[in-house]
Amino acid sequence: MPYKASVPKRTIETLKMILNAKRQLGVSEIARALSINKSTAFRILRALEESACILKDASTRKYVVGEQTRQVLKDDVEGARPCPRSIASSGETWGELD
Repeated sequence: MPYKASVPKRTIETLKMILNAKRQLGVSEIARALSINKSTAFRILRALEESACILKDASTRKYVVGEQTRQVLKDDVEGARPCPRSIASSGETWGELD
């Protein structure tokens, strides 16, 4: 039986939803889309906001991607290692120990 960690899974789903949105999203909209209670959605959004992964627009009370998430995505792209397949075809090694 697969392990179901609902809070981490819902948190990731919430962040992915905000990342993929082309506009700001509100608590009700997020809760409805993920089939969760508004109170659960609010707690998830609050945790993401406290860690700067998302930002809440004070005037609209809706959420957008935050600086911390932007930085992680930027670092991931700039510091990305090539995939093992590309390394193998180049003759280099992938994490080989001495």
